Amino acid sequence: MRKPWRFAPRPPPRPQPPNTGLSSTMAPIGKAPPTEPDISLTQQLMRFMVAADVYEDRLVTMTKRSVGGKLIPVGSQLLGAEVKGSDIDAVCVGPGFVQRHHFFSSFCRKLAAHEEVTDMLAFEKAHVPVVKLTYKGEKDSVPEAVDLMDDGLVRGLDPRCVRSLNGYRDSQQILRCVPNKHLFRTTLRVIKVWAKKRQIYSNRLGFLGGISWAILVARVCQLYTNATVAALVTHFFRLYSTWDWKNPVRLRGANWRDPFPMMPIMTPAFPQHNSTFNMTRSNLAIISQEFVRGWSITEDIYSGRAEWASLFHTEDLGQKYQYVLMAGMSAQHSHVLLF
Repeated sequence: MRKPWRFAPRPPPRPQPPNTGLSSTMAPIGKAPPTEPDISLTQQLMRFMVAADVYEDRLVTMTKRSVGGKLIPVGSQLLGAEVKGSDIDAVCVGPGFVQRHHFFSSFCRKLAAHEEVTDMLAFEKAHVPVVKLTYKGEKDSVPEAVDLMDDGLVRGLDPRCVRSLNGYRDSQQILRCVPNKHLFRTTLRVIKVWAKKRQIYSNRLGFLGGISWAILVARVCQLYTNATVAALVTHFFRLYSTWDWKNPVRLRGANWRDPFPMMPIMTPAFPQHNSTFNMTRSNLAIISQEFVRGWSITEDIYSGRAEWASLFHTEDLGQKYQYVLMAGMSAQHSHVLLF
């Protein structure tokens, strides 16, 4: 007789009531100064991150941040939370007479003809229209005059243009909402590395993308204004292990109108929307289990029963799940498989 199928082995949960009150309050709930264990464990965590080689070389980081002019960096690059190997996400801003079909036709042809551009793919009909490419060369910066944070700029704009611009606007609003940008960026790097190691960092696969993780971390930074990185990581897992997902995670006040949210995480810039629109019940269950596991391990770290490396352990999917479906893909040309 076969055993009943499960998503994954679940750590022993700690009985806690759903966390409903924190979804409505914007005020900090923890202002206590760091303790000696907080400082010591933060130093240990930073040494682990350096040893794990997750930081880029300074020259690579400076080259990426030199992007300017009509290419506006967004996401990890703008938030200052990029890790080694991160893509450069940017919004292309041009004059009003340039239409989307111009960008995805003549401009893309010029890009493809550039000798330093390779592996280029254009997705004009995607939820957020995007061009993916590999570029090797020098980048010059030109001051950008337009104020992309002006809400009037997106009023009446095509929805796909709004989604593209809000990549920049959401990142800027997140930085404005956190009390300490350095602590936010460092904590976000830790959570991003953890999520990738635990194989739950992917918006395309129905998990959470970069903007969702940034909002979750920023909310914790709002609630615990004086906490160290180690304490923020622990608060992160404790908070979301007990979160009532009928309530949205949000950084600013807003009216919630979505009647059937699965895991609502609201972007901060106008117009606000749910960043987890493609979340599924099965993926929510997996993420919830990972939050519980993270809470259990960080508590063990604080009590001296575990090391930081145990938090980032990557499991073999063949050992984790009872049944595994493997899909293979092949193509005559390698660029077909890039997306």
